[in-house]
Amino acid sequence: MRKLIFVQLVIFLFCLLMLPSGQAMVIEKILAKVNGQAITSSTVNAELMAVRYRLSQEGKSPEEIEKIIPVQRAVIIDRLIEDIIILEAAHAKRYDVPEERINLEVNKQVEMTKSRFPSEDIFFKELKKEGKNLNELKKDYRKEITNELLRQEIVRNEITSKIDTTDNNVRDYYNQKFYRVHARHILVKTREEAMNLFYQLKDGADFAVLAQKHSLDPSASEGGDLGFFPRGVMIQGFEEVAFSLEKNTFSQPVKTPFGYHLIKVEEIEQAKDVKPLSDDELTALRKEYYNKELRYRYDQWINDLKEAAVIEIMDEALKK
Repeated sequence: MRKLIFVQLVIFLFCLLMLPSGQAMVIEKILAKVNGQAITSSTVNAELMAVRYRLSQEGKSPEEIEKIIPVQRAVIIDRLIEDIIILEAAHAKRYDVPEERINLEVNKQVEMTKSRFPSEDIFFKELKKEGKNLNELKKDYRKEITNELLRQEIVRNEITSKIDTTDNNVRDYYNQKFYRVHARHILVKTREEAMNLFYQLKDGADFAVLAQKHSLDPSASEGGDLGFFPRGVMIQGFEEVAFSLEKNTFSQPVKTPFGYHLIKVEEIEQAKDVKPLSDDELTALRKEYYNKELRYRYDQWINDLKEAAVIEIMDEALKK
């Protein structure tokens, strides 16, 4: 899902030349914990140094950079939370990475790091200042690279390998662009509430009645009725489920930033005279379909992992 990231030491080395001499060390703080594993301020600040450098290279002013930093900080912390959760899932499922692949990536990363410095001599001098030699640096890299490759491996097996981009699926996706569905939904705060309502629906309860009684959405007064809508109107996770349902069927709980939804499709309407796809259009649409499926499947998977984890946020700025 993303490129290999530098370990804290390497980010520090990369940014070292930009730091004012004699800069004071910042007191270490724990910003969050994931299943007891701490995310510290030094880890986040090291990555923010690289972000500041990148933004300055893009021509951003110091004032512009400082406005961007809080958002970038939250993004980094969320990604670090995901990193821990995904790695733990990979260990739990006993994923492994071949030794030769790890060695190859370690050597690549060392060469890339060297290239970030004006010369190899300066690289080794800065490394020595930090009390490290090349073997120790490789050892630091090895741990992070191994972890990242494990994360890539589990994502490949749990997500990307399951995306079917055959012509029929892509054509179905294309045809859905011309669908409109008439749907109802029930929105509640917790998965437990949603599952309780789901089992009531399985037992024959009326969807509209439950929506009137329990839904937090303004549509509750109308029995959760959302009317007809095409693709591109609803939030992605909601949309994907709504357009995957058959007429008169309802979903299991679907999580979005608003809470947990139960969705029922009342009617499906397709436009007449849909233009057939050419081979070139099919090829172009395949990539769009893949990326949409990847984002949707990844978000659903990572949300499930987060729900099963114990995540503690200590930093007040992140609680707002």
